Amino acid sequence: MADGERQLERIVAVGGANEPHQVISPCGNCRQLLVDYAPDCWVILSHGGKVVKIKARDLLPDAHKHFE
Repeated sequence: MADGERQLERIVAVGGANEPHQVISPCGNCRQLLVDYAPDCWVILSHGGKVVKIKARDLLPDAHKHFE
């Protein structure tokens, strides 16, 4: 995921078959890994046709909340 880096400040994924490559949103598995291992990392992603940034911990609603 991060080529051995242990502390991430920000991360972005780009891809697509056509150039210029587009900013893409992380998949569910990647979101879970980011929440678990780098919750304070800024994630740059595409949302609603715009490029935005969000803290990894906010990618999965209620990811670390404990319910009774």
